[in-house]
Amino acid sequence: SRFGVVLNVTAMSAVLATYAKRVYQHLDKRGRRSVATRLSKMNESEELMEENDKKNRADVDAGTRKEPGFNLFKYGLEALLEPKITDWRVVQGDILACFAVPNLVVVLFVRTALYSPEWARLSTSIGQPVLPAILSHGGALAICWSLGALLGRAWEARAIYPNHPQAAVSRILVAGIIAVWILVVSTEINLFAQGITLQQFGKVGYDVDMRLIRAHVDVFLDSTLSLLVLGAWRV
Repeated sequence: SRFGVVLNVTAMSAVLATYAKRVYQHLDKRGRRSVATRLSKMNESEELMEENDKKNRADVDAGTRKEPGFNLFKYGLEALLEPKITDWRVVQGDILACFAVPNLVVVLFVRTALYSPEWARLSTSIGQPVLPAILSHGGALAICWSLGALLGRAWEARAIYPNHPQAAVSRILVAGIIAVWILVVSTEINLFAQGITLQQFGKVGYDVDMRLIRAHVDVFLDSTLSLLVLGAWRV
């Protein structure tokens, strides 16, 4: 009958609905479990990444602590053994400027009888012309400046090209200070080889006092004129 068919359809619908509900609940539980598993895996991977980052940071910190600081001796030794000379014309100009300094001393002081440096007095006292003394003294100044320029890296690109004026001025000044220090030390060694020291000033006699005064006046003249000539040439 029609009523029986309706009851059968209703019963089948209820059974299907119940089955569908159970299947949905089962799938929902599996989905939640998979989501929870994924979240836990993601959390574990993030924790591993954080641990690796901490280890890497610790390694970097340890590496930076192990790195030595600035080594002045190594810096100077590399500058002498592996010089970086950008333009040899600048080197030649610096050397010619050093040879021009004793010529200026002769023209401005010796010829005008204002002052006669010790190196000029020695050549004239033995009857030699002043030209060999000029060449030898200019060579000594060139050696001092060359050592100062190498140690101060005054022949590298940053000290030559006008793109870095502050670096150029600072390096030239550092090179000049080193060159003056070398000149002073060599002068003191020369005096010591002659048996003259600063402690003898005012105690031994007039001749020793004058030798000491002349030696230090010569260093002052050479340093001042070298600074002026090299500065004018470089600028």
